[in-house]
Amino acid sequence: LSWMKPPNERARIHTLRGMALTNKEQFNRAIEDYDQAIRLDPNYLWSWVNRAEAWYRKGDTARAFADLEEAARLDPNNSRVYSVRASVWWQLGELDKAIADYGEAIRLEPAFSVFYNNRALVWRDKGDYDRAIADYDEAIRRDPNDVRAYANRGEIWRLKGDLDRALADQDKQVRISPRNANSYQTRGDTFRYRGEFGRALADYDKTLVFELDSIPAYTGRGLTFEKMGNPKRARAEFEKALASRSQYRSDVSKSSLETAKARLAALDSGALQPVIPAAPTKAASSKSVP
Repeated sequence: LSWMKPPNERARIHTLRGMALTNKEQFNRAIEDYDQAIRLDPNYLWSWVNRAEAWYRKGDTARAFADLEEAARLDPNNSRVYSVRASVWWQLGELDKAIADYGEAIRLEPAFSVFYNNRALVWRDKGDYDRAIADYDEAIRRDPNDVRAYANRGEIWRLKGDLDRALADQDKQVRISPRNANSYQTRGDTFRYRGEFGRALADYDKTLVFELDSIPAYTGRGLTFEKMGNPKRARAEFEKALASRSQYRSDVSKSSLETAKARLAALDSGALQPVIPAAPTKAASSKSVP
């Protein structure tokens, strides 16, 4: 196959730089590097695959699919092609197609834990928590130090109302990645749901050590102070969330910002006692793992 030949060295360098820029979410600059790589060596598979990822993360799914079609022509049995296409289907809300493509990626490269982790995220979005947990279990079996699998499985246990198992996974997450802000943020949320407010605040404080001006941490602290009956300190935390200069604006950050706005509005209206959803009740999924 032509893609298996050693690539033009300059094409490889442009591709590597494009990957670094994609990780920094500088998608336009990344695409420029991938364009240059493809001009230098149109048979270099990884330029097409990684440019497709940049396109889909930028929101241009049509161009992403076009690049993946060319990548599949170069190598129809490459697991990464199916994995990236699954991500595009997922972004489009085509969950069954995403699951099918992740399944094909797993068939081609069954030892790679990331594919199980990603398919589990789609099962979660479908509301099939048992299948999500099964995939996280397999990801951890394949890679016992896969911190994302512990983090995501902990979230599912929390959604199912099993706070003990959620906490066990989040403790493992902290042990594996003790300098990761998200490790403490997710565990802080679980402590808050358990009513362990002091431990929740301690974890939110650790989040702020590793992610300055973290919006989820400020919002978590505000919700905790509300539950503790301290609206003055809660308001201060929500205002910090709104004033945050954090450059990290993930979906979780955006959701936390909306929560902070809503809670401030409630406090302004005189609703001093918070109305915060309790931990979900434990319930079995309606679907079982085959």
